[in-house]
Amino acid sequence: MLAYVPPVPISTRPLVPAVAYVQARRCTEEERTLDAVVDMASHPVPHRHGEPEITRLELPAGLACRVHEVLLSEADEDGRSFLSERVDHYVLPPQCPEGMFKLSVQWAGPTISVAMVEIADRMGVSLGVWAEGEGE
Repeated sequence: MLAYVPPVPISTRPLVPAVAYVQARRCTEEERTLDAVVDMASHPVPHRHGEPEITRLELPAGLACRVHEVLLSEADEDGRSFLSERVDHYVLPPQCPEGMFKLSVQWAGPTISVAMVEIADRMGVSLGVWAEGEGE
């Protein structure tokens, strides 16, 4: 098999497919503690490859739990799996006592891990939560 790979100009960076989203979740008072969030994040997840890195931190939006993990997809029809990486920030904003927010950033393959983790962490720091009508 012969494949043509066009040269990429040095002045451009390659595109990296990534998905980022924020999800709100209502929770009970018992579920809305940092210990409970860390415990939830520690539970086994299907397709998790290895142990996740779980960190407690304080973000401008509130107390948070950061989960960095590698995921292994189900085997494709040819028997191969696909690796992806994800950083989730579970945030407990003080102005939302009945819920939490999850900021999730996932990308393909761990070869660019350092740069993408840095971007995901900067997104976590930039997350803002405010009541409707009060936002920037």
